[in-house]
Amino acid sequence: MMDMVKSMIVIFLIVNIAACSKHDQPVASGEKAKLNTELIIDSAACSSFKSELTSPSIDDAAIKKIYQDAMKAHCIYKDV
Repeated sequence: MMDMVKSMIVIFLIVNIAACSKHDQPVASGEKAKLNTELIIDSAACSSFKSELTSPSIDDAAIKKIYQDAMKAHCIYKDV
């Protein structure tokens, strides 16, 4: 009976460690910018946000700021 309990604890720990491990690959900045561009509404008032995201030297911090600014300006599709 004790062996069964130990086995269950070990299995639980292995599953728990595997579930908590980070498995995903980080998304490249260019891909992140492209995905964020698709979230922005197609209107003249929001076009500046899309053009900022097309910069080839954009980094993650800039993408996050542009997204937040677009949210404040109500330029993100509401379904998102």
